[in-house]
Amino acid sequence: MTRAKTNSLLSAVTDESGTSISPTITPPKTTDDLVAKLMEQIILLQQQLAELQKQQAVLVEQNQKLGAIQTQVTEQQQTLTQIQTNTAPPPPTPLPPPPPPPPEVKKEIKVSSCSSVLVGKGCGDIEVFYFEEGQRTNASSVSILSNDSGGRFIESSYPGNKCIGAEAANSDGTQRKGNPLTCPTRPSGKDGKPTVYFSYYPSFGITATTTTIITATVNGTTATSTILVIPSQ
Repeated sequence: MTRAKTNSLLSAVTDESGTSISPTITPPKTTDDLVAKLMEQIILLQQQLAELQKQQAVLVEQNQKLGAIQTQVTEQQQTLTQIQTNTAPPPPTPLPPPPPPPPEVKKEIKVSSCSSVLVGKGCGDIEVFYFEEGQRTNASSVSILSNDSGGRFIESSYPGNKCIGAEAANSDGTQRKGNPLTCPTRPSGKDGKPTVYFSYYPSFGITATTTTIITATVNGTTATSTILVIPSQ
């Protein structure tokens, strides 16, 4: 490295006031001058070294302070996280699952009726049976209707029997008639099991053989039967 390059590098060293403490080297004239210049340069280099060491010590101290600050920040963040954890409301208790739906009850209706009837006569053999899970059971509401708008159904009363949507079919009101006609089952029919009896009287306006469709409904379940209606001769 040339002396000029060395002088350029050393000129960058300054003291606290920013004043350069680098030596300015001039060519010596005698040996004594050379020794004096070298001693002067050594002293200046020692000053530069001392200044650099001082600056390095300041930098080390600043790094230590920075490390202490970073440690405090980390500790405070940990404390804040712990406080938030301790003061956070507990998670909501999950709702219990809904109860399973009740098992669906198997429902069935059967209608028994006469096969034919003459106009002016009645078919008194209509029975409606209601089943749940294959067992004949009582029903509070059994509705029956037909596509014969002029025809009528009649049900005889018994103790506790109350038909709905019907009018009296006799003077004492023990029989009810209507189309539709809604009545509860009897607790005990001919065979000792729950049933409901209806009599069907076709419309007098029927002049040709026709088929009447009877529909019985219990708790949304329906069943049908057909009766051949024959005009009277």
